[in-house]
Amino acid sequence: MNKLSVTSIIKNAIVILFLSFSGSLSQAVTIQISAENFEQKLNEAIESSPAGTEIVMPKGRFDMTNELVITKAGLKIKGQGMHKTTLSFKKQKVGSQGIFGSADSLTFEDFGIEDSTGNGLKVVSAHSPTFRRIRIAWTAGSRKENGAYALYPVMSHNVLIEECEISGASDAGIYVGQSKNIIVRNNRAFENVAGIEIENSTHADVYNNEVFNNSAGILIFNLPNLPVMGGRQTRVFANKAHDNNHPNFSSPGTIIHLVPSGLGIFVMANSEVEIFKNEIYDNNLTGVAIANYHISERKITDASYDPMPRHISIYENNFSEGRFKLFSSNKMSAIIKLLTGFKTPEIIYDGIDDGTYVGEKPTEVDRLCIRKNTTREGAAVRFGNLHLDHKQSWRPWPGGPATTDLAPHDCSHATFPEIALEASPRLPAEEPAPLPETVEQKCRLTKPGVNWGATEYDCSKLSDYGLFKAAAVSTQDPNERGFLYRLNNELFTDYAEKSRFIFLPPNTQMAYRADGVMDFPVGTIISKTFSLFMADGDRQKPQQIETRLLIKIKSGWVASEYLWDLEKKEAFLFLGGAVREMRILPHGKGEPLNISYGVPNRRQCASCHVTDAEFGLGKLTPIGPKAKFLNWMPDEKHNQLAEFAQKGFLKDLPKNPFDVPTLPIWNRPETGSLDSRAKAYLEMNCAHCHNPVGPAKNTGLYLLTTVPSDTVMYGKCKPPVAAGPGTGGRSVDVMPGKADESILIYRISHSNLAVRMPQLGRSVAHTEAVDMLEEWINKMAPEKCIK
Repeated sequence: MNKLSVTSIIKNAIVILFLSFSGSLSQAVTIQISAENFEQKLNEAIESSPAGTEIVMPKGRFDMTNELVITKAGLKIKGQGMHKTTLSFKKQKVGSQGIFGSADSLTFEDFGIEDSTGNGLKVVSAHSPTFRRIRIAWTAGSRKENGAYALYPVMSHNVLIEECEISGASDAGIYVGQSKNIIVRNNRAFENVAGIEIENSTHADVYNNEVFNNSAGILIFNLPNLPVMGGRQTRVFANKAHDNNHPNFSSPGTIIHLVPSGLGIFVMANSEVEIFKNEIYDNNLTGVAIANYHISERKITDASYDPMPRHISIYENNFSEGRFKLFSSNKMSAIIKLLTGFKTPEIIYDGIDDGTYVGEKPTEVDRLCIRKNTTREGAAVRFGNLHLDHKQSWRPWPGGPATTDLAPHDCSHATFPEIALEASPRLPAEEPAPLPETVEQKCRLTKPGVNWGATEYDCSKLSDYGLFKAAAVSTQDPNERGFLYRLNNELFTDYAEKSRFIFLPPNTQMAYRADGVMDFPVGTIISKTFSLFMADGDRQKPQQIETRLLIKIKSGWVASEYLWDLEKKEAFLFLGGAVREMRILPHGKGEPLNISYGVPNRRQCASCHVTDAEFGLGKLTPIGPKAKFLNWMPDEKHNQLAEFAQKGFLKDLPKNPFDVPTLPIWNRPETGSLDSRAKAYLEMNCAHCHNPVGPAKNTGLYLLTTVPSDTVMYGKCKPPVAAGPGTGGRSVDVMPGKADESILIYRISHSNLAVRMPQLGRSVAHTEAVDMLEEWINKMAPEKCIK
């Protein structure tokens, strides 16, 4: 049973009444959103609607202060037209996306998104996401400060993007990454760095799109050091790729920053690509470029990665020459022009590992085949092999001399089949909502102590659960079966003091687990209260701001948020999220600090607490109560886990304390080496996303203490993925010996909404931890990460 509030129960009761007349729970339900209090009403509808609901937005422009998070399958978010309904994120204060989704069968249709702080619309680990007639733009023009990606499905399956209009992305307007079974058709992408990009994906059809006035029109890339590699079987056909001569305005350090302007279609390190029947004209550098990953001049540390483009077919395209331009600021562009005599051909091949000077010639199945292409001017299509693997010490540039003979490429490959989208997965069944009077009865506290019967519901007040002896205080004196726990390393949240308690149902115990979260019984309640020392308040006692609950019901963990009203001495259910401007004293001392304290909405909890998000099936889980974080002596006298076992709260704890994992405390040098303390801090603050089954698994950056810190997987010499402005001009996540050249340090020390990491939970930097992490990187043995 889903955990429901009184408000949502009433709404769902109406929906279910309608469904009972419709005769089928699978029939669509429509909810109309009013323009008044639009953001609140939209969030309420997303929170309370059953799977499969169509949520219809009105005409108008609506200011959004928070990212919109969707974690329920089958929702359809629909406007009145891409130019008639607009969500403006110019005043955004929380979140790094405009819209973030992680659920199956999501549909976005007929509305616009403007000026999101980060990506426009991102969907992760979803089956059958659909984007139809969506407009995404940054209204200040083409700037590196814009979000990296506009439309951004990643690690998804059965993706459909059609009839959308995209402009202003500082990386790619339409980007599909690490996904399978993809259709991108009938879209317009302009004034982006790349119009459309298919990266590390398989089985994609890209057709009938118009890409113009980007730096590059269409990119088909395959990059190393990612969870999903081996991009193949992409068909690019019947597109118009023209006038893609916009200056490259991406952030330095990103792979897209290496791409020269003036490109129609660019294939790098991908295999089994067909490019046919496209109109490719007025691109000033070249129409089609085929390249090995080595042109990036970045080290390849992934032994399983193949940098060579293979099995490429270019046929029946219509080209024209772009306007002559002597040089651009891009190194790659300059080399191409130097080697081709400034009159660049319509098709360019870098010639790395083509067998001319080094290695062996590609096998027949791997050949680059070019046939039956034409030009608008009636001239023969020109071709240039740059032979960039030919090192010549007497020249200041690599490669050459370029050759123009097409004979080695006069071949053809069998065509690939058309992509057919699969049926969307069946929506999950939902139980009927309980009656409002049932909820009211269950949440009514009739006797002292914990109200265990209320765990299936969102009660309107925190005190309804009876967790603490004093209803106005949630930082001490828990009722029976409740106990305080402390972590040896804490997640930083704008210098908030945190009080954590676990409440176990009668006659139950949590079970020890060496890896992962303790095994908690159904009915467990975990509470965490956030308090702050206010600059204009009592400097001896922090003020309670919010209390978050994680409750384990039969179907898994659910989250609820309670906001404190100090006048009423009560915390009230608050699922919509908020931002509060505050002036605080960090830990009750020092100079006052202005913060924008973010209270998350329920769906944002999934941004940190969801794991194993394969095709939208991720489950919430606690982060802190793991053996490695609990195994220490908070009072310097008693081991916390041993004390839990002694009191009967914990079972299966190993008798030998050395068999229980633990971590050093990041700011106490006597507890461990600098490397181990840095990793302990990063695991607590970053690894809930940056792990192989977390929300950031697509980055390939895993900040777990079990991952060696001298590996690419931990960030050493690792080029960024999807960082956009977050690179700060830096080229790798961790540059050994140089903290000021490391993206990791730039992001954790930055407070800008589009840059900072973690993305939620803080508005200012944790300066003490940043100092420690800078020392950690600066003491690493220096290493050259870029060739």
